[in-house]
Amino acid sequence: MTAPAHTSPVEEPTLLGVIEAPLPGLTITSGRQLMTVGWVWSPLGAVELQISCDGQALRSVQHGLTRSDVAEAWPSMPDAATCGFIGVIDIDTLTAGSHVIVVRANAPGGISREWRREFFIGDFGEAYRRWLARGALQPSRRAGSMPMDWSLTVIVDAGASNDRSAQFRTLASLQRLQPRPREVIVYRDAEASGSTSGVTNAKDSTSIGGVPLRHLQGTMRDALMASGGDWITLLAAGEVLHPQALQTVAGHAALHPACGLWYADHDQLGPDGLRHKPILKPAWSPVWFRRHHYIGHPWFGSGPGLRSLAAHHGEEAPLLEHDALRRLAQDQARSVGHIPSVLMSKPGEQPKPPISAKPVPPRANKAPRISVVIPSRLSAPNILARCLDGLEQQTHCADLEVMVVFNGLASPDEGAAWLSRWPSVMALYCDQPFNWSMVNNLAAERAQGELLLFLNDDIECITPDWLASMVALSEVPGVGAVGAVLHYPDGRIQHAGVQVASRAAVDCRHTLRFCRSDDPELQWLLGSDRDQSAVTGACLLTRREVFLRAGGFDERLALVLNDVDYCLRLGQMGLRSVVAAGAVLVHHEGLSRAGMLESEDVRIFEQRWQGTIAPVDPFHHPALRRGADDWALDANEVAGTDARVLPASLEAEPFECSRL
Repeated sequence: MTAPAHTSPVEEPTLLGVIEAPLPGLTITSGRQLMTVGWVWSPLGAVELQISCDGQALRSVQHGLTRSDVAEAWPSMPDAATCGFIGVIDIDTLTAGSHVIVVRANAPGGISREWRREFFIGDFGEAYRRWLARGALQPSRRAGSMPMDWSLTVIVDAGASNDRSAQFRTLASLQRLQPRPREVIVYRDAEASGSTSGVTNAKDSTSIGGVPLRHLQGTMRDALMASGGDWITLLAAGEVLHPQALQTVAGHAALHPACGLWYADHDQLGPDGLRHKPILKPAWSPVWFRRHHYIGHPWFGSGPGLRSLAAHHGEEAPLLEHDALRRLAQDQARSVGHIPSVLMSKPGEQPKPPISAKPVPPRANKAPRISVVIPSRLSAPNILARCLDGLEQQTHCADLEVMVVFNGLASPDEGAAWLSRWPSVMALYCDQPFNWSMVNNLAAERAQGELLLFLNDDIECITPDWLASMVALSEVPGVGAVGAVLHYPDGRIQHAGVQVASRAAVDCRHTLRFCRSDDPELQWLLGSDRDQSAVTGACLLTRREVFLRAGGFDERLALVLNDVDYCLRLGQMGLRSVVAAGAVLVHHEGLSRAGMLESEDVRIFEQRWQGTIAPVDPFHHPALRRGADDWALDANEVAGTDARVLPASLEAEPFECSRL
């Protein structure tokens, strides 16, 4: 095997290493995190590593990571398989201009060495506007032709303040639309605004660019009932649709006639009128939309469907926007489409709707029995002890069957003796070479629980309701696997779902890995349960009957990608993989088993799934940075507007992964 790409270590007998990323002189124009990646090795023994940026030590540094490529390229280097490092730099806190990374390694005997790398921070806002100017809003060539009779009613919520200048901005943007809307209705909720008028009839008052404009004092339900378009969109006063928005939506609606609800991306208008901060959304996630209106604006819904909902809605309670769209998707639309283009701008910093990550209460009848399967070789007994104590003392779940599957011990009795402190925990022993899939399958055969929880021994419980959140989601129809939000010990995110894409090779990445869990710009993603293409087996809950029907984990995938493979196979069965936002745990990743080569697993996985997985994960976005996990725009990538259309309901017909 040749040396890993981007490496050119200087031959020193005592200390070797290289910074592989960032590349020299890189200019960064988007993102939250920058990874400094490389490897350092010394024949003298353990290396102490420090990484700094502009003289400030990085808080988040991992050293000793698996580097199969280095071990295979230089097989004579002992322990080379664990010589990798990653340092995380929060570039959203840096100013524009030049910055310097310094990696300093200290080996035993007073040997030290430094590597330096300069990079640059550009103007993020200017890069975004250049991205827009390069054609980010061009309609897809695969969209259908716009029907001549396509008609849209635009409903504008005037708001309690009745801000006329905000209304003017919205109405002015509608005059630039091609095609023009059929009609515009501006409504003001009399009860919400404190008005005593009580008038609820709509009347013609004027026109805007030849389009009838009506004013209505009433509720959103009244506005829906007064509409006449085949399609309806709702805007808040101050929101601005972009000129090609309707042409883009109409073309996709013609191509997908069964799609009853469309939505697109949006950005913000600064005080200077310049656009910034795009919100790039995933494809349709019905699990997410159950509790949070994540699609926001703009959306375009079936006019007949929304009018029917409004007509049958009682007057004792207001019809809320989220509820109307949820019922539209659930009861009337066969599919929901996302157009990955920025079709609307919001004014300034808008308050975000509250997000609740509290778990849905479990079912009222007897709670299900849960079999917890924990593989371990007792390499870090204190870590496993913390995991077991967390299950016993910090987990609100009454009926647990905990099984520790020991592997690689000197004798079977060693594990059983160590577990004497936890008499209710069952000890199993596997004397075969370590195979994660085989070990978990072995325990699943012995398990008595209705639910199976596969858990790494380096997981730490920190909130009592984490498992209740996962159990509640497992009971949602159509859900096959439930994962958790995992943090590194320093509080950064290690896992919030797995995105799966296939370009030159199959690429599986952890969504939001290394991002700050308290980043306010990411709470719309982190605060709610969400569909994902896969979840990590470090904490994975699934129904036992589903696990057996799927054939368990594939034992040919001994070390990695077995969890992703399982979730993709569930997808082919019509079952979803989801992340429970209320299940937050700490993952001491890599403490229990590191340094094992994974290249054969990767080869088998790619051979199976290459050609069947879409180039962009449906729960990601085509304009996000490739090779990064921080949900940030790639200012060098011009995304097309090909729609992503997925089944509307939770209980969908089985679909092939190629349809994702």
